[in-house]
Amino acid sequence: MQLVAGCHGTLMAVISPIFWQRKASFVFIIDIEYTVSLDKIDPLIPEHVIFLNKYYDAGVFVMSGRKEPRSGGIIIAKANSRQAIEALIEEDSFYQANVANYRITEFLPGKAAAGLEDLCEPVQR
Repeated sequence: MQLVAGCHGTLMAVISPIFWQRKASFVFIIDIEYTVSLDKIDPLIPEHVIFLNKYYDAGVFVMSGRKEPRSGGIIIAKANSRQAIEALIEEDSFYQANVANYRITEFLPGKAAAGLEDLCEPVQR
């Protein structure tokens, strides 16, 4: 057993490494920036929504939305690795049509508002 820091600095006991293999996840900010005009983006929106719904249903995506002004979008996701995020991005219609750039930022939240505490799960690589 080992102790690790959880959200808000609390200590949590970890019994098994297998627990972490199932439970460990990191938060990623996926910043999408369009590289073409909106008239080329709009026809791809229905496929993009299917992509979003797939990963919401899988419990990967936590939040998403378009930027204002409408120059792209942001997706907040949870996954066990950056490689997992990079792989799923390749399924997005924007990526496949080569109409957007993607910037991935790994984020390790230390605090969260009520209702978002599960984003602060303890992590171990």
